[in-house]
Amino acid sequence: PATAPAAAAAVPPPTAQASSSTSTAVVQSVEADISRILRLRRETFTSSASWGAAVLVVPAKFDTPAVQKGFRNLMKRLHPDKVGAFPSAARAVELVREAREVCERSLLRLSLPRVPSGLSSAPLCADVGRRQILLTWDPPRENPA
Repeated sequence: PATAPAAAAAVPPPTAQASSSTSTAVVQSVEADISRILRLRRETFTSSASWGAAVLVVPAKFDTPAVQKGFRNLMKRLHPDKVGAFPSAARAVELVREAREVCERSLLRLSLPRVPSGLSSAPLCADVGRRQILLTWDPPRENPA
C-alpha cells in the first residue's frame, strides 16, 4: 500500500499536461494578436474607422455592440494582468483603446438625428398651474443615399 501513493505522485496528472499545452497555445495566441495589432498602420486604411474596425476585428459596417464586443474580447486576452511581461503588450492595449474611441466617434457622426420640419405649438389650456401646449411637427426627411 505504501508504494501505490508514491507511484501516483511521480506521474503528473493528465490535467497538468493539458494545461501546459493550453498555456503555450494561449501565449502564442497573445503574441499573434499583439503582432497583428502592431502591424496595422492607420495610413494604409481609407479611414480611421476602417483601421479601428480592423484592430478590433469587427465588420466594416459595425455598430456600437460590435465595437464593445471586439474591445472586450481583445482586452480579455491582452490585459496586463494576464499577459505579464510582453514588452509590446502595453502599446497594443493602447492601440486597442484608441481603435475603440475612433469607432465610437465615427458612429456618433453617423447617427446624428435629423431636424424635424414644420414645428408649431398651440395652447390647449392657459389656466395657471394647468398649462398645456400641443406641439406638432413633420417627421424629418430622409436624405437620399
